[in-house]
Amino acid sequence: MLLRREGWHVNQKRIQRIYNELGLQLRNKTPKRWIKAKLREDPAPVTRTEKMEASVRYYNEDRPHGAIGNKPLILLQNPGGAPSPPL
Repeated sequence: MLLRREGWHVNQKRIQRIYNELGLQLRNKTPKRWIKAKLREDPAPVTRTEKMEASVRYYNEDRPHGAIGNKPLILLQNPGGAPSPPL
């Protein structure tokens, strides 16, 4: 950046070659995707009970069953299709 301000024609490969010839090290830029990943918070750990409840809820409310005409089981229990209350 500083060389460009002074009017030098530079590119990344040329700068890398010159630094290598002088025995200097270039600072590597961190990709933006790594920075964003560092800023994200870790999700809360999911317990075994929560996983089981989620799979049972999916199986009964969302997953279509071929034996009843590709409809979810919840339609047999609640004709209106209202979701079951939380456990």
